[in-house]
Amino acid sequence: MRENRNGTGNVSYRSIWRCLLAAAGMIVCLLGLSISSGAAETAAGTKLAIKSIEEENRGLVEVHFNQKVHYRNVKVTVKDSSGKKASAVIREKDNDEVEFRIGCCKMGETYSVTISGVSRRGEEVYRSVKGKIWIPIYKGAVPVRDVDYDATDKEVEFTFSKTVQWKSPKVVITDGRKTWQVRIKEKNRTSLEVWVKSLKKGKKYQYKISGIRKKGTSKYTTITGTFMA
Repeated sequence: MRENRNGTGNVSYRSIWRCLLAAAGMIVCLLGLSISSGAAETAAGTKLAIKSIEEENRGLVEVHFNQKVHYRNVKVTVKDSSGKKASAVIREKDNDEVEFRIGCCKMGETYSVTISGVSRRGEEVYRSVKGKIWIPIYKGAVPVRDVDYDATDKEVEFTFSKTVQWKSPKVVITDGRKTWQVRIKEKNRTSLEVWVKSLKKGKKYQYKISGIRKKGTSKYTTITGTFMA
């Protein structure tokens, strides 16, 4: 009788322990499903939109999306404040941004931008997103075509759309609060290359170049503008 009672007791405790373990496993599984479901719903509920849109230099525009995307026949449509279309050429795109240039853009103008053929990553529903960009007014008579920052060599290259001439040039680069040490490395009739210490990638900076003039003009001048490192 004692043997039977002990045997019965042992079986009972083991059974209870197994039941508790099984119940714990089910709870963990359900919690995992709930968290996964919630995350999926959150991701699915995030509307695709433009996170930021910035003019890097004289019509070169960079658009960042609020999530990862992919494309199909992507197209950029740009209109000025009167509704007139301006040409737009895509230069680069990746999984969260598009870079394009507005042709013959007007300084001081606000343009509306529509990017079509964009889908959230993991979906096949392609849609359009919209935004606006203001083109700053650049002072100076020498048009800057492009500004490129090489983080590895710590160099900024300014490319001009007209032939230029130099007289004791100086370059100042600032973020509005701090001014960076700059050294001119090379200059010619269409470009200027400077070394600058430790710019932060993705940050906007202002530049001022003095002692420059467009070939054929009499006066050396100072030009200013902004660029993204």
